[in-house]
Amino acid sequence: MKIKFASKNKFKPEILLERLHKIKTIKDDGKVSFIAFDSVEIEWILLSHLKFECEISVISKQEIVNKTLKEVAVKNIKDSGGLIDILNEKLKQHNSKPEKYYFLLSSISVNKLPFRKIKINDCEITISGKEFPIIFRSHRDELYKRNYQKSEHNNFLKVIVKTKGRDFKDTFDKAQNSLDIFRAFLCLYLNPLFQVPLNSVSLNPINRVVNGEFASLHYESGETVHKSLHLFRTNFQDKLYNLNQRDLDFIKKEVSWAINKYNSCKVKHRRSLGNVLKLYVNAFDEKDKYICFLKGWTALENLVDSDKNDEIINRCVSMYSSDMKSSQTLILEGLRIFRNELVHDGLNDLNPLVHCCQIQNFIYNLLIKFNLKYSGFFNNIIEANDFLDKNKTDLRDLEIEKKLLDKVIKTRSLK
Repeated sequence: MKIKFASKNKFKPEILLERLHKIKTIKDDGKVSFIAFDSVEIEWILLSHLKFECEISVISKQEIVNKTLKEVAVKNIKDSGGLIDILNEKLKQHNSKPEKYYFLLSSISVNKLPFRKIKINDCEITISGKEFPIIFRSHRDELYKRNYQKSEHNNFLKVIVKTKGRDFKDTFDKAQNSLDIFRAFLCLYLNPLFQVPLNSVSLNPINRVVNGEFASLHYESGETVHKSLHLFRTNFQDKLYNLNQRDLDFIKKEVSWAINKYNSCKVKHRRSLGNVLKLYVNAFDEKDKYICFLKGWTALENLVDSDKNDEIINRCVSMYSSDMKSSQTLILEGLRIFRNELVHDGLNDLNPLVHCCQIQNFIYNLLIKFNLKYSGFFNNIIEANDFLDKNKTDLRDLEIEKKLLDKVIKTRSLK
């Protein structure tokens, strides 16, 4: 696990370092201070050019960069090699802490679920019911009252995400991400496939399973991890979705299958799919359907691993039968035009609700009916989309290509 520059060719860290040394003051005790606004800008520029090869929170990334810049200033480092060495040393220190169990307490907007425990990645999600276990309850209530001067109340289903971590800030993000992936699977099966737009754009999110108002992190003892570490959603909408027995039977079968398939994907492939699921569920949490559409399009781009319109369309329609390809291409061309007008012109009078539903259908088909169907076969998302590219090739051409490749492999193996 290392930190690298996102682009060595385009990023010149020496320019930043030169600017950093101009705004520093080294005190008699060896400590360093900077001109505040300049140092903040330098920190954010550096963060935007770094690639972390591990999953840690934004707060942890900021802390690592902040500590690095202070050491760089004191040691008068002026080259990119020295900068990256200190960054990686700080990352190593960050990851050297012993692991602990943490418990994220949150809620979701359904009355019940047909599961008791669900595993996603290395997190275990427990459905707690209408109340949290007693061991957590008083500590969570105290945290809520201290911050908001009132008692927490909602009738959402309570959930607990148990996971291990070295840093509580990173673990909070990791647990919340796993919960969002779980919600994404529920929404892919429970959200309406199509909605007829009314005269005005609805202010309700498309997602039927949204997060509750408040999330907190706890130790195994029940105590809260940190008095300021919690998540409060200001746009929370207290609207419960009641699942009937038919819904429960359906998602018990389908969501269980999807999560098992997701967990059995190879690591890099699963990581990419997890990112898509998080993008999707957060997009469809949006009340503003224009924002929902743009974020949904981003999720689709990530799923097909491309931002090129022709490539996106070809990969989306690849798995459809011949008689369906033309109509699906027509839909995608409409989505492309709407997206371009929205991004480049900033205006489009069409109600985006229908387009949001269309994007959701393409995400569902590519994710559930393709990527998860072939769970464990692809090493990563690149291989999955290479399959889609080859799937649109004429069968006769594929047979010729296979014949040639078999010959090349046989020839190479004899050397």
